[in-house]
Amino acid sequence: MTLGYGTSLAVLAALIIIPLFVKNFIIFQMTMLLIYALAVMALNILTGGSGQFSLGQSAFYAVGAYTSAILMEHAGMNYALTLPIAGIVCFGFGFLFGQPALRLSGVYLALATFALATAMPQL
Repeated sequence: MTLGYGTSLAVLAALIIIPLFVKNFIIFQMTMLLIYALAVMALNILTGGSGQFSLGQSAFYAVGAYTSAILMEHAGMNYALTLPIAGIVCFGFGFLFGQPALRLSGVYLALATFALATAMPQL
């Protein structure tokens, strides 16, 4: 089931206009909803598109968030400028993890990505 262009444009217009008329807490909730939706869509692409089962998605998500936070706090960068840098760092981290993981499939890939997700909070 796909949305038409008219529906997509209406949703985009609503997402742009609604924050102008609601309180900050509602804006925060909408932002968190979109962040989690992005993470779920990425997992859907991996699992639904390729059939691979990954439990390490949250680790890559954390690397990007941590990169943005460090750049904003210690380098004084604007949030919008940290996003491409965080994307590049996540790409590098994913490439370094994914290169050896290319040989794995099924339960072995799930175990490797689960180990990554388990080790990430300590790292």
